[in-house]
Amino acid sequence: MKFLKDMKKRITVKKQDFDYEVILEPWQVDHATNKGCYINVDFGVANHGQLFVGA
Repeated sequence: MKFLKDMKKRITVKKQDFDYEVILEPWQVDHATNKGCYINVDFGVANHGQLFVGA
């Protein structure tokens, strides 16, 4: 029993193991493909570009 409880806890922790978590609104996504999505970003005063987030 304890083994199964420990395994479930490890699986839950592993599912939450990520470098970044970003919540995007639909208006922020420029377009999406099967490989990921492109997001328009503005940074600094006059800098902008696109960021690709892989699936």
